Amino acid sequence: MPPRCVIYDCSNTTNTNKGILLYQIPFWGDNTPVAIKRRRVWITFVNTKRAKWTPSRSSVICSNHFSKDCFEYGSETVGTYKVPKLKRDEYGVCVFPNIHGYTLRRIVIVRSA
Repeated sequence: MPPRCVIYDCSNTTNTNKGILLYQIPFWGDNTPVAIKRRRVWITFVNTKRAKWTPSRSSVICSNHFSKDCFEYGSETVGTYKVPKLKRDEYGVCVFPNIHGYTLRRIVIVRSA
């Protein structure tokens, strides 16, 4: 069974045709204060609608729950498309899920040259 988004009332799987990608909750195994704080924000976001949910290393959140300004495009490709990544800083992923309601919006998966 493919991984599914853990947000309440969303069960998206990766679907590049619809512009839906999955992102693992970051910082598992990292116990630095910054990592703990950032991981807690992701978990708290899910818990606002799923109070009894417990995260695991394989928990993922789909791209529909991030605003467009959370993404950047690097050189990683899948087939002929550039994959949007979540923005990072010196500690790692520095953006957080921020959209609860299900919206039919697409992230742009750019065809590489």
